[in-house]
Amino acid sequence: MDKKCSKCGETKDVSEFCKDAHTRDGFNYRCKVCRKAYRQTPSQKVYQEAYKQTPEYKASQKVYQQSPEKKAYDQSPERKAFKKAYQQSPKGKSAGRKANRKRRALKAQVKEEFTAEQETFVREAFNHCCFNCKSTQRLEIDHNLPLSKGHALTISNAVLLCKHCNTSKNNNSPSSFYSTDKLWVLGLLLFRNEVMYRYHTKQKQLDTVKI
Repeated sequence: MDKKCSKCGETKDVSEFCKDAHTRDGFNYRCKVCRKAYRQTPSQKVYQEAYKQTPEYKASQKVYQQSPEKKAYDQSPERKAFKKAYQQSPKGKSAGRKANRKRRALKAQVKEEFTAEQETFVREAFNHCCFNCKSTQRLEIDHNLPLSKGHALTISNAVLLCKHCNTSKNNNSPSSFYSTDKLWVLGLLLFRNEVMYRYHTKQKQLDTVKI
């Protein structure tokens, strides 16, 4: 069975279209290639993030996660192979770090919403090296003010440290770990990061409005 894409105009097999219960033939109007390109536009990303916060989306996901089809899919060899490859990819590792931060924040009863985009910004702001020893190996995002003391991870509270320095700092306060000179420099860097990220976010919103 063939179907014509409403975007590119090409006639393709229906396997090249995503299923859609809201259409007459059960398939989306756009082919998978065009649909993916459309969903990558800035305006659609904003819409999708907003939709994921709605009660309707959360309820539908809860039902799907508990369905027999989902459980059978999770146990399939294809799913396991894909999951393993994804976890080893840069995107998968980033998602894993995000999930770990969320778990720790929930355990500490702290509301934390540090995104993958913010993590990338912090890593670039510190030039991909440890603030304390300048190492470029095994870098981690550290809470400058400890999570255990109720401080969430934000742009103004995120410091890039290597695993050794992060472990050494543990949940100590910045003043008990850094020297006076480093504390002064760090304060300036965190203030700069906060200002730059706000500017970056505002410019992104303006670009979305233009589109």
